[in-house]
Amino acid sequence: MSKLNLIRVSDLKTEKVRKDDKVSRQYFTIYVVDAANPFTSGAQRNIYQNHSADGKTAFWKTIDFKGAKALVGQSLEGEVSRLEVKPYDIDGRMASSYTCLILKGEDPATIARQSGHEMVFSAPVATEVEKEQA
Repeated sequence: MSKLNLIRVSDLKTEKVRKDDKVSRQYFTIYVVDAANPFTSGAQRNIYQNHSADGKTAFWKTIDFKGAKALVGQSLEGEVSRLEVKPYDIDGRMASSYTCLILKGEDPATIARQSGHEMVFSAPVATEVEKEQA
């Protein structure tokens, strides 16, 4: 994990009306850069409220908007990761990787899934020595 500086938090926003009849959630975007080189392009990620089991209410399961705003200028542990995912279409072009911000303690597969992607896991390839021992 790298040290990332939280440089900005967007305004608080609300989702568009949902097709699944769940309440629209509030969200904000965090912007980070590498602490060792703040002149890199950095990364961003939307932080959403969670839905209750019935979908009628939304709540902050983790840090809320005000808490995130208070952390601007602080360092976080995380990394910008390029994940192999099932191919998906971007304006007529097929892509098979997804770049995202993974913070300390988060599961990359969960972050990919929350963004609408499914990670592809490659089976380990046995070496010649392992094959001979089998």
